[in-house]
Amino acid sequence: MSRPKLEDAAAIWYLRLQYIIKDIEQVQNNAIRFIAKLKGRDSITAARDKLNLETLHDRRFKLRHKLLL
Repeated sequence: MSRPKLEDAAAIWYLRLQYIIKDIEQVQNNAIRFIAKLKGRDSITAARDKLNLETLHDRRFKLRHKLLL
């Protein structure tokens, strides 16, 4: 499944279980850590801002908003 399809589907499915949300965010944080070549306790938030990436929560919110308009 390609990323655009996953992004579109994210507007529809809603994760109610916190552990699943945390798992997905951990995968995203690991990807940011890899892309930004972070070491140890370097800030993921600062790296995400520098790379101009949005959080999973923000992307889902924007997609739901677009879906409803």
